Amino acid sequence: MVIAIILLMGSSIIAEAYTLGSRTLMFGKVGEDVKELQIKLNQWGYSVGAPDGIYGKGTEKAIIQFQKDQGLVIDGIAGRNTINKLKAEKYIKYSVKPGDTLVKIANKFNTTVWKIKVNNNLNTDVIYVGERLNIPQSGPNTTSAYAIQSKSNYRLHITEEEMDWLTRAVYSEARGEPYKGQVAVAAVILNRVLHPRFPNTIKGVIFEPWAFTAVHDGQFWLEPKGTARQAVVDALKGWDPTGGATFYYNPAKVTSYWIYTRPVITRIGRHYFAT
Repeated sequence: MVIAIILLMGSSIIAEAYTLGSRTLMFGKVGEDVKELQIKLNQWGYSVGAPDGIYGKGTEKAIIQFQKDQGLVIDGIAGRNTINKLKAEKYIKYSVKPGDTLVKIANKFNTTVWKIKVNNNLNTDVIYVGERLNIPQSGPNTTSAYAIQSKSNYRLHITEEEMDWLTRAVYSEARGEPYKGQVAVAAVILNRVLHPRFPNTIKGVIFEPWAFTAVHDGQFWLEPKGTARQAVVDALKGWDPTGGATFYYNPAKVTSYWIYTRPVITRIGRHYFAT
């Protein structure tokens, strides 16, 4: 009897085929509309992983961040205003032309490389002439290729060149780390720029002698891939998983034992973050 009831309840959950916007969504909700919500969040760049139709902590966290960025009421609940904002962005089809890169296309359509990759299931930055891409349409861009998101809530205002340096630093220093660890490395660089003990420019911090192993051994000049750039954007928006750290190290690769004198705040992946 108990088994029959559980099966019946499970069947009723599966049978509820809501469409996104037909009800308010919050933690614990399950359904196709939740899955559509998760797809929209991924398209906007708020990664929730593979959509599973379950409104869990990851989806709630993404909604909260989306609400913060969009100036909406921050409650972690996907109500009418939040859903309408998520559904507002439209997409166009674009055929890749000779000389195109994802950065150039993002610049042209005032969007981000991250969004283009999410909307087209791209795992690399490689694109081909004639390939048809779904492009989030926000209107033409008349500024820098990296001035594609509002910088009013950035910790620092940066140039295209500085964005490239930050992305390279994150990729070369933390490409094997979890996403949170990549954001953490970007945050440390920003923390240094804002700290009186260090150079007050991104270039000065990154290229300070012996500051970063990847700069010293040349890995810094590897072509960034994956989520490095999005990690930089999240750090610029204020996410600091380190709690204000200005140093980090991997104990397996330490060359100067002085680093062990620094008070450790937290550990993320293989890196320890300290002040």
